[in-house]
Amino acid sequence: MRLNISLLIAALVGCMFIACQPGTGTGSNNGLLTPSGYSYEFHAQNDGPKPSIGDQVTYHETVFKNDSMLYSTHQYEVRKVVMPDTSKVAKPAPPSYEAIFLMSPGDSLTVVQSLDTFSNLPPGLLNTDKFRYRLNLVEIKTADEVAKEKEALVAQEGEVAEKTKAVIADYKAGKLNSQLKTTASGLKYIIHEEGTGAQAEAGNNVSVHYSGFLTDGTPFDNSFKRGEFFTFPLGGKRVIAGWDEGVALLKEGAKATFFIPSDLGYGERGSPPVIPANAELAFYIELHKAK
Repeated sequence: MRLNISLLIAALVGCMFIACQPGTGTGSNNGLLTPSGYSYEFHAQNDGPKPSIGDQVTYHETVFKNDSMLYSTHQYEVRKVVMPDTSKVAKPAPPSYEAIFLMSPGDSLTVVQSLDTFSNLPPGLLNTDKFRYRLNLVEIKTADEVAKEKEALVAQEGEVAEKTKAVIADYKAGKLNSQLKTTASGLKYIIHEEGTGAQAEAGNNVSVHYSGFLTDGTPFDNSFKRGEFFTFPLGGKRVIAGWDEGVALLKEGAKATFFIPSDLGYGERGSPPVIPANAELAFYIELHKAK
């Protein structure tokens, strides 16, 4: 529920940009202003490259209304966006976007948006309120770099699918019985490669690549085709129970296949139209990061 509230607040703030007047989003006297007049202050600053239009940036954002924190991506997952041409968005541009164009990887800053010139403020907001966006820029990737990475992952998808189907066939034939490990809940798994990094633990934000199948070999979802990691808070019930339990068995760099009974998956209801009721699922998972 907390995450849903955060997303609702973010959407509400985004809608407010249309009503804001240029040159008045400050409320600070540090003298540093974005092109649309938002006040900002660096907390850490490097001399590295800055984003260009079309680059993909990875960053964390913590949003405050006055002195109260509304939400933080540090609590959930890092944010990735493709930087837009701010000359073609509603004026003035969103504070975070304007600020990120001023940043290099490793930089941290706060940009301030004052509401004193807004018209028709949503309920619960006053024209004396200020929104502060604390930003930490993690990474910049050019459009070419992103395209090449996605192309490589899509190519990897086919290889992963064939290997996983073979593992599923051996599992159904009983050829893996000596290799399978089974937890008390009934989760079965094989670790193909032991990771050498940090052990995944409840409360970590974990990033994985995965490919999901019914145990008849029918594929239903994978992250390779999308070309990006799937990130979620481990143990936060944001995924099926078999994932929360299974990923917690891995270290960074590990590759494993999980056979998840229906009561740790989608149960009696399934997930129509792809996953039928009472379906056992097979997932190939690579754990990239746990932090």
